[in-house]
Amino acid sequence: MSIRIEHELVIHRPQGDVFDFVSDHDHLPAWTKGVSRSKRTTPGPIGVGTTYAVVGRTLGRRVESTYELTEFKPVSGFSGRLESKLFSIDETYRFEGDAAQTTIRLTADATPGRLLRLLGPFLGLAVDRQIKLDHQRLKTILERNRRRGTPRPPRRPGAARPAAQEPAAAPATEG
Repeated sequence: MSIRIEHELVIHRPQGDVFDFVSDHDHLPAWTKGVSRSKRTTPGPIGVGTTYAVVGRTLGRRVESTYELTEFKPVSGFSGRLESKLFSIDETYRFEGDAAQTTIRLTADATPGRLLRLLGPFLGLAVDRQIKLDHQRLKTILERNRRRGTPRPPRRPGAARPAAQEPAAAPATEG
């Protein structure tokens, strides 16, 4: 049993910025619900063969996964495979756009493991809904940061603010 996922969205940011943010899976926790940590496990620039260790939660259970980039075409697209004990996902992201906006197209095939197969058709609906919510979160993050230059994931609650992001003091006024 495989679940086919297709989704498209438009983000009002330059294509290169959107591609750089989405293709670096270190950013997954910022926009993907259920992912608490993603860390690159291979050195060097991002490209075919780059791997990540991904930790998250599914159905209340901690899930450790691996992700590997299987195709990488800078600015235009990438493909990868996520594997865990509960499921595997083969995904392809394509990017088209210009300096003003980017269209993202996701095509993915998710294969549930033995435990998740019991959920049957409800699983497909839940996965489709979650992808749409994650992509809306991605759009919000990237469009909110469009005036600030390179997109950055939001700070975690309670995290210290880097000195470079401290608000500037208000100018003194004579008066």
